[in-house]
Amino acid sequence: MVEAHTGMPAPRLIVEVVRIIVLLLVIAAIVTFVFDRPITGLLVSSGVIGIVLGFALQRMIMDFFSGIALSVEGPFRVGQWIQVDDVAGRVVQVSWRATHVVTLEQTTVIIPNSLIAEKMVTNYELPDGFFRTELPVEL
Repeated sequence: MVEAHTGMPAPRLIVEVVRIIVLLLVIAAIVTFVFDRPITGLLVSSGVIGIVLGFALQRMIMDFFSGIALSVEGPFRVGQWIQVDDVAGRVVQVSWRATHVVTLEQTTVIIPNSLIAEKMVTNYELPDGFFRTELPVEL
């Protein structure tokens, strides 16, 4: 449905988040209606567990929500040349946790999405699609 409106497929990350939310709602409905059990106790205990896990996984949660923001905002796409801090290269993958960039030296650098959200990102292919680089030559 998103592809029909925008001409681009929906970001994989958004699709997976929606899929997990729907799955949790279906499980809650099954417990409530099929097994005839109240889920209030489950909600309270899951809230406490959620707070503990939230503090323990704080950096990973920041990466996750930064990945959602990057998917929605779209400052770069797979195949484009970007620079984050002192790392410049071609984007080969954007996941829920990190962005994979292949540098000119053919090394893969995995940058957490929360770091990309905090730093200045230079996209060398916007708005025209041209890429330039500087190579030091010693004589």
